[in-house]
Amino acid sequence: SNHTPPCCAQFVPAGRGPGGKDLVYLGSHVSEGTHGLAWVDLGGRKVGGVNWVGGIWTGAQELAFDAGPEAGPDTVLYVGSTFEGELRLTAMTHKGERSVYKQGEKKDGDAHAISGLAARNGLLVCALRNVDKLLFVDAAGGRLLGETRVEKPQGLAFDAAGRLLFLSGRQLLRVTLPAKPAGTVALPTPEVLVAAGLDAPRRLAVAPDGRLLVSDRGASHQVKVFLPDGKLVCAIGRPGVPKAGRYDPLHMNNPAGLT
Repeated sequence: SNHTPPCCAQFVPAGRGPGGKDLVYLGSHVSEGTHGLAWVDLGGRKVGGVNWVGGIWTGAQELAFDAGPEAGPDTVLYVGSTFEGELRLTAMTHKGERSVYKQGEKKDGDAHAISGLAARNGLLVCALRNVDKLLFVDAAGGRLLGETRVEKPQGLAFDAAGRLLFLSGRQLLRVTLPAKPAGTVALPTPEVLVAAGLDAPRRLAVAPDGRLLVSDRGASHQVKVFLPDGKLVCAIGRPGVPKAGRYDPLHMNNPAGLT
């Protein structure tokens, strides 16, 4: 993008994306005349891209891939972004983009600033950190199903069992959603997986083997890796606040001897 750097990445396996090969999608929040959403192969070579997604100026702030058994086969991935107070959720399909859901307008300020997005079997879960909400959206029907209050939510992901994992403040939580979220959703009491050791966590990913990867800012600026039970096994990157000079991305604090 010619305005903002990449801020999110999403792996899309062969068979779901264009060209029949594994791809990584890279999103930048705002773009004027270049690709706000681009995709590259696993060698880092650019394959394609689009300028705006869901409306003028926006590329992607959040990306989500639906790995559920009932995922729509035509959808490659979902894009979430906010611009001038409007939340924009969009499906990127093999036939082009399809608007899923929009909420808010310029007068609302930062109320609809997106801070997380996850997808499972056609259900989108969207985090709005500034108003302490999770939104539940029917991706196929393009309608809001319900919402629930969560303190400072962000960094959403579903695990292989279909449970929702999310960051709330400095904690990592896990919960089983109601079968059909609707209206004001009363979530079961979440399981606390990580209660301490996170400084300013932002994003969350679930590895194929179930490990949980959390990007942590603040004084850390590392990717911290946890077992499914919340045990810390390693941290990727040399810890510390951003500063001028070389960055060592391969440094790993590995107390558990993880390979």
